[in-house]
Amino acid sequence: MHGVERLLDELRVAAPAARVAVFRASQHTPRSTVRLFARAAAVLGPSGSALHNVVFSRPASSES
Repeated sequence: MHGVERLLDELRVAAPAARVAVFRASQHTPRSTVRLFARAAAVLGPSGSALHNVVFSRPASSES
């Protein structure tokens, strides 16, 4: 196991009460993307253009 699957498993073990999800832009409309990121308690991800959606997150959810 490696990559995304391993990271998700480790996050679920470390924070079993947290709801961990993978964002796939192709499965969302612009409106659902904004709603999802606005509700997120935390946003994790590798560097890249997919992280541009953090602009819709609450300030504390995307601190470095």
